[in-house]
Amino acid sequence: MRLPDLPDYGIIDAHMHPYLAEHRNFPFAVPVTYDEYFAEQRRAGITLSCGAFNIRNDGSDFSVIKECNRRVLEVHAASPDEFLPGVNVHPNFPEESCAEVQKFYDLGFRWIGEIAGYVMNYTVFNAQLLTCLLCHTSEGSFNTAYGILRRNALEFK
Repeated sequence: MRLPDLPDYGIIDAHMHPYLAEHRNFPFAVPVTYDEYFAEQRRAGITLSCGAFNIRNDGSDFSVIKECNRRVLEVHAASPDEFLPGVNVHPNFPEESCAEVQKFYDLGFRWIGEIAGYVMNYTVFNAQLLTCLLCHTSEGSFNTAYGILRRNALEFK
């Protein structure tokens, strides 16, 4: 099997967060518009990005996750050739998360955007949600601290 040459294929940023200056208080220059954002990506040789928004939360309100998902769909609508949205899910809300996964699946997206216990405040992963993810997605980003990972292995529900 021959892999494409880099100039033919380009670079895919498979884990990114499309934050603009308005979304975070960065200590460095950040693009103000998505045109600027993806122009900078192209300048760096990145032809496609896959990513998600993260909003730090206490794990008690699924509307925060829905807002993250709304934002990435909005970014994709504005830059469909440069950005593929990843669906965010939350282990504390398996039914709601599975509905979001199904929505993204129906739209043709198979990327898990982010599952990050240190941002989302969960301690145990959910078997129902994991089954849903395995059936509807192909790739994803699980960010977890070792302690959460160890508890998940011991307390998997």
